[in-house]
Amino acid sequence: MGLITEAACILPMVVFAAWLASWWRLRWIRWVLLCGGVLASVLLAVIPTVIIESHPAAPFVRTPTCDSPMCWNSGRADPLAWWVAGFVGVAFCLALAVVTALIEVALDIRRRASA
Repeated sequence: MGLITEAACILPMVVFAAWLASWWRLRWIRWVLLCGGVLASVLLAVIPTVIIESHPAAPFVRTPTCDSPMCWNSGRADPLAWWVAGFVGVAFCLALAVVTALIEVALDIRRRASA
């Protein structure tokens, strides 16, 4: 479960850090970063599902490196956890897109008022 939890937390943090950094550069960069975050999140949900569904389930065998049925080597990883990780990333990127649009509208209004 550790890998899924890390992916669900790290992806939004990286997107947020890149989004903050993008405010010092061109406007289109932040939108490209948000689109990239959505794409990475969708891939996080889809690719493991395809891999899991294309391989028949093997009996779960405990190994020294994996003690949970969520591990890749067990052949029985639950796609629901990967979907949740992907959808958390998509929801976070969509929330940042709304915030970005609102900030840009406010900045445009401020520029017009000062001109």
